[in-house]
Amino acid sequence: MSSLQKILVSHKTQKRGVESDFKRKKDFNTTSEIPDIFFDEILVDFKLSRIEILIFLYLYRKIWISSNLSRDYGVSPLIDTKTLEKLYRLDHKEVLSALQALEKHGLLETIRPNQYFIRRFFTAENDKLCGQSYDDFL
Repeated sequence: MSSLQKILVSHKTQKRGVESDFKRKKDFNTTSEIPDIFFDEILVDFKLSRIEILIFLYLYRKIWISSNLSRDYGVSPLIDTKTLEKLYRLDHKEVLSALQALEKHGLLETIRPNQYFIRRFFTAENDKLCGQSYDDFL
């Protein structure tokens, strides 16, 4: 026991700089508003994988939560799959397969390469039920 105490006493903790503490606080202070339908219906009915959920919520936030000029149309700004790969530490194949799976489920539509359409309430039925329209985009 005394040898463990000696090690702990001699161990110096690494101090974080002020800048990194500020960045951490800033990152933790943001919130995203995701409709409850996602948790109550979409996750239950579609049985999405962890990677599909990560990518879907990333795109959803880019469209509906971040400032986005194409928000009225439900279209994400052009993104690079490398951003997703780096952010979530995924392989290129994992990202592409997740995007394809989300498209098969009907939760996402490809407008052109790396530009996606996601409904505000996830499905056409939910959009209709909640009164969501897309300025004649569809």
